[in-house]
Amino acid sequence: MNIITALSNTELHEELKKVNEFNILSKDIQYQEGVIETLKEIHKVDILIMSETIPGELNIYEFINKIKKENKNLKIIIFLKEKKEELEIFLYSKGIHDIYYDNKININEFIKNIKEKNKINKIENKIQKINDNKLFQIIRIIKKLKNKNKKNKIISIIGTHGSGKSVFSINLVKSIKNKKVLLIDFDIINNSIHTLLGVKKYPVNINKEKIEIDDLIIKINNNINLICGLDLIYKKNQKIKEEEIKNIFTKLNNIYDYIIVDTSSECFFDYTKFIIRNSDISLFLVESNLIEIEKSKKLLDMYIKNWNIKKEKIKIIMNKQNKNSIYKKILKNIFTDFNIIGEIKYSDNYNTLINKNFNYYMNNKIKREFLNVIKIIQ
Repeated sequence: MNIITALSNTELHEELKKVNEFNILSKDIQYQEGVIETLKEIHKVDILIMSETIPGELNIYEFINKIKKENKNLKIIIFLKEKKEELEIFLYSKGIHDIYYDNKININEFIKNIKEKNKINKIENKIQKINDNKLFQIIRIIKKLKNKNKKNKIISIIGTHGSGKSVFSINLVKSIKNKKVLLIDFDIINNSIHTLLGVKKYPVNINKEKIEIDDLIIKINNNINLICGLDLIYKKNQKIKEEEIKNIFTKLNNIYDYIIVDTSSECFFDYTKFIIRNSDISLFLVESNLIEIEKSKKLLDMYIKNWNIKKEKIKIIMNKQNKNSIYKKILKNIFTDFNIIGEIKYSDNYNTLINKNFNYYMNNKIKREFLNVIKIIQ
């Protein structure tokens, strides 16, 4: 990781030099023009760590624009003297999410954050591929069926690891009234919905020698069914006939008003791409803190540019909102290209719901938030 600094903070600069993972390319730069000159001379700079107060002729807005013009892919970490909402909105609009304050700096914590983000970047850059024709066939059939009957909807729940997809999926399904709903746990490797609901992963009398998807259906109540044992099919049956898949999903399409698909956090699998492409709506959950927003923006960028997902299909929901979350005005500016359709506030009631396997009724606040989401996606 190639780094230059413009901090006027000798202690922080020296501490950064001690970290093996960081390659500090120069002495701490003391003026604006020095930063621009360095970027012109050294093209392989990954990160600029800078202070808002670096001396120069330009104001901070002009200086950031000039830096971005010189190197649009440069990651900028900035220290501000104090909290300034207008400046923060501008920084977020330029893709600058790592904002610290001089009076709150803890050098060890700062270095720990940078190292952690470096690890996340390395993981996210390792795109994993699964050559799984069975899943491709399933999604093609889903697409045909949904085009045949637009009243029925396929809704995928997507987002980064830890954004709360499984809990959100269950609450969404439980909030849909007077409709027949199928919840599919498509996290084949790390599925957990059956645990959250307190049911067995596989139907009791299942014949594990020969399995079809409808054999995996578990009844939760009169209007909700669950499929969570997909690992039985995708580990053993390497060749599934297209006609068999077509018959299965024709049956499912005739039975269910909504199919809610909880996806894997390992979102670089091809089957996640197929699910998103062929869903009517994809609800993208974002937890509004700096690290999660940065991860979410990278993931959304991959969906749009690499997977060719239409922006209009993705609806953003701010999940686990609390009094310390980033301001709504800033969030709208960050996700200006997407439609934020609602927010779900964090509540201690979720622990009760999980511990009671979601048999305990949601409080009215949570219920209203999910009902608002349902109104929009209907």
